[in-house]
Amino acid sequence: MSANKKNDLRAAMRNKEQKKTAAYAFFGEEKSNEDNNKTETEQLNVTNKQNTENKQLNVTNNKKSETEVVEADELSSDFWSTVTNKKPTVEDTHTRGTFLIQNELLERLDALAKGQKRGFKTKLVNHALKEFLDQIEKNNE
Repeated sequence: MSANKKNDLRAAMRNKEQKKTAAYAFFGEEKSNEDNNKTETEQLNVTNKQNTENKQLNVTNNKKSETEVVEADELSSDFWSTVTNKKPTVEDTHTRGTFLIQNELLERLDALAKGQKRGFKTKLVNHALKEFLDQIEKNNE
């Protein structure tokens, strides 16, 4: 940019009486505030129109999704129950309890569980306790 253009730009920006914009000082064109307002209004109108079109597309897509769900519900309920129903976690079906176990029994349990899959001790203790309680309850009847 030439020095003259820079000076013209600075002068136009400082001169409040002329109320010239930076665009006028730089390009030599003057746009009135009315023109600026019209341009802004036109841009807002275009944006609003685009937003309206997007909302209409979203509504259409939602209607299509609802239709697809209805068609999918016609599949067997067994299938959908396996897809939508999560398998309960151990924390959902079990409660943590604290018990004192004899050292020798714990060592034997640890030795037996070595190399087994995760949850082995829980399954073993629950199975043994269930069998024992079933036997006691049967004898008390």
